[in-house]
Amino acid sequence: MANYYREDEAATEDELINPFEGADSLSDLTFVVENRKLHVNKIYLAHYSPVFETMFFSEFAEKFSGEIELPDKNHQDVVNFLLQLYPVHSLRKITDDTLPGILSLADEYMVKHVRRKCKQYIKDQSRFTQDLTMDQVLLYLLLADRCRFKTLKKRLTKEVERRKPQDIRESPLYEEVDPRLMRDIFQMKNVQLQAAEDCDWWDGYREREKECSSREASLKAEGDCIINHIWWSFI
Repeated sequence: MANYYREDEAATEDELINPFEGADSLSDLTFVVENRKLHVNKIYLAHYSPVFETMFFSEFAEKFSGEIELPDKNHQDVVNFLLQLYPVHSLRKITDDTLPGILSLADEYMVKHVRRKCKQYIKDQSRFTQDLTMDQVLLYLLLADRCRFKTLKKRLTKEVERRKPQDIRESPLYEEVDPRLMRDIFQMKNVQLQAAEDCDWWDGYREREKECSSREASLKAEGDCIINHIWWSFI
């Protein structure tokens, strides 16, 4: 696990991209992900993850092995997750591209500080929701929903409600959002649309009422003139 460098040591480009490719004196475990090896330290991982603690130090068979396969995991997602877990690499920035994989693994392995980082990233990015693209809004919404970030979910749901239905459906992330959540959003949009239509109808009614009142007043004045003309013609 080539993670720690002295000031006089220059890390290679590969080590900067993935410092877990090579083993060092602190490495005592190897993850195998998509047939590629990642060298880590059991005690360090167990300290931050109760799931890893159980995996390494319970009665599971893995504790007797120097290698553990992580099936159904993406190699780059695991690397990005480990980069956020290890403090020496904590300055590596989370991006929209790395966020889903990191947050999914942080949630699965119950690594609280990485989960908090992801939550803070979504919070910072969605501070001005009107500046987000439709894809960003739906990405943050589906992650906030899955990971139970209630305040963020509420804020992002309101932002989706104000977007055009066509823009929502055209996003490639539309199908990934919980259908029940999307149903609630579209139901709310229907309510808003109906309220807008009712408001337009009422405004139109008031305008027509004004027009009718003006017409009646005009007709009344015209009638008064005719009556006066007839009256004076008989005098």
